[in-house]
Amino acid sequence: MDRSDCMMVAALDLGTTWSGYAFSFKSEFEKDPLTIHCNQCWNDGRVNKVSNKTPSCVLLDRNKELTTFGYDAESEFEDICLNGKQKDYYFFRGFNTKVFN
Repeated sequence: MDRSDCMMVAALDLGTTWSGYAFSFKSEFEKDPLTIHCNQCWNDGRVNKVSNKTPSCVLLDRNKELTTFGYDAESEFEDICLNGKQKDYYFFRGFNTKVFN
């Protein structure tokens, strides 16, 4: 693909503790290169904590398929544990260091 065909550029920040993303549309970049969008409101769903990043954690089902990521994964896994069904799921936190080792 030629760069001139691209409509947007996206960046993923998968950190050990926190993760986030940012993106810029080509049309906006051409007008103002500093127009960059990022998520400003990850919400933990419990104590109304709002952040521009979310915890680096994932929840997989028994087939090892992704079900949720970040705050949603934490919350859903907490509910799963309260119901005693944690053996049917895989929950990973701080996995970034394992990817590169």
